[in-house]
Amino acid sequence: MDSRSAGEECLTDEQCAIVDAARRGESFKVAAFAGTGKTTSLTEAARALLGKRVLYLVFNKAQQRAAQRRFAVLKKRQPQLTIESRTAHSIAWRLFGSKRYRGRLARDTHGASRAWVAYLLERNLVWGPTGEARSTAAWAVVDTVSAFLASAAEAIGSEHLPARAAERSDSILNAARALWSELDDAGAAALPVTHDVYLKAWQLSRPVLPWCDVVMYDEAQDATPAMLDVVTRQRNLQTIYVGDEHQQIYEFRGAVNALHSLQLPEYPLTRTWRFGERIAALANGILQAKGEARRLRPSAPRHDAVQSGFPQACDLVLARTNVGLVEQALRFTDRKAGFFIRGATDPETGFAANGFGELRGRLLAAHSLWKGRETHHPAFAAFESWGALKRAAEADGGEAFRPYVRLVEQYEARTPAVVSALRKSSVENESEADVVLSTVHRFKGEEARRVALADDYWEFASRRKEAERASLDEGEANIAYVAVTRAMEELWMGGARATLESSLERLGVYSSFGS
Repeated sequence: MDSRSAGEECLTDEQCAIVDAARRGESFKVAAFAGTGKTTSLTEAARALLGKRVLYLVFNKAQQRAAQRRFAVLKKRQPQLTIESRTAHSIAWRLFGSKRYRGRLARDTHGASRAWVAYLLERNLVWGPTGEARSTAAWAVVDTVSAFLASAAEAIGSEHLPARAAERSDSILNAARALWSELDDAGAAALPVTHDVYLKAWQLSRPVLPWCDVVMYDEAQDATPAMLDVVTRQRNLQTIYVGDEHQQIYEFRGAVNALHSLQLPEYPLTRTWRFGERIAALANGILQAKGEARRLRPSAPRHDAVQSGFPQACDLVLARTNVGLVEQALRFTDRKAGFFIRGATDPETGFAANGFGELRGRLLAAHSLWKGRETHHPAFAAFESWGALKRAAEADGGEAFRPYVRLVEQYEARTPAVVSALRKSSVENESEADVVLSTVHRFKGEEARRVALADDYWEFASRRKEAERASLDEGEANIAYVAVTRAMEELWMGGARATLESSLERLGVYSSFGS
């Protein structure tokens, strides 16, 4: 006899298996490929948990607001449904951070990091033969503390040191512990704290979540060890982890793949509702190259296309790097088209901010250093010279500075003129833009009708002469997978075609790239 409820009649067998497992009270994980209806699956699972208090943990504020709207509709039909959507940081702030750190929360991470560096230098907690060497050491301390904040560790240890600090590990560790002690001090009003500081302090307090019976942890492939530790320590709690290991692209922030680390029953979601056979074939090529046995299956015959070249018009251009963003912005400036660059999501509204101002400020700050002048920009003020910035960019952990060094070296004295030209074509609101420009990381979790890829994607397979097989760069393969699965109807490969095609061929995979 079929036990599906009226609301479950349109679910796939995979989705029904997830709902049934939730109804039985199981703790489990869901491996959900791109566009496979995980939101619908979780919503139906929540409906099967009537009488239980459900906490739905999401990655960011935008996802939280979307979930709240969806659950509000459900509650009108089923008032007895008890479900709350929250981000990990909002829980930590409400229960812990607001009481301990009110008035100290920094407006941005870079500004807080700069204040931490200044504190280390003023207190002589770092040493070096020159001012530049002391500044470099201070940033190594900040990187050490940042790695600790993302971890589940109870104390700062050598595992949190950046590679460049190996020769001075003892002094860097001592300074990092002193900095953390100051940040963790509820009475120390001098130093600003970031969102990760109060989340870490909350995790270390061994919190209990007595106000929920079930936790649904979305985007579990990018879980921070700190928050994952909070959830896994809970007792008598049903936990459901949902994610796609092939969309894990935040390892550089200390994220871990909970789907790998948790020994729980796994249920797959493989039928995609986002696109048709052509885009699915390309995505499956990447999955095959990664050794994934399961494949994406289009839910129904649907018209989609994978095109070569670059379109005259599209909804979205996805770049791998900020350098690629600038190059694409210049392309649309030449076409007299208004563009909007995706920035960070506003923590209050959940909407993406205009990222052009951030890009402009950092590019001009780097250019000032190139000209031999100082800069007061929070992200670059600690660097005394262009050489210091270049060394930081080239060192382990310098990914945030590399795009700006590359751009200034490319445009040199023309940098301010390039910025000025871009400003004329940049629009303030996304709804007013002819095209949206974004990095893959900023657009993760979203979709667009017509998507074009920029020219700056990196190969995810390389072969040394003596090697029998090419080696896989899993992180870059994940970025490629996320990029190609954002499109719903048209995917234009642009300059990324040759890079992706070469990577797949080296790994023994053939995939059709369209006309």
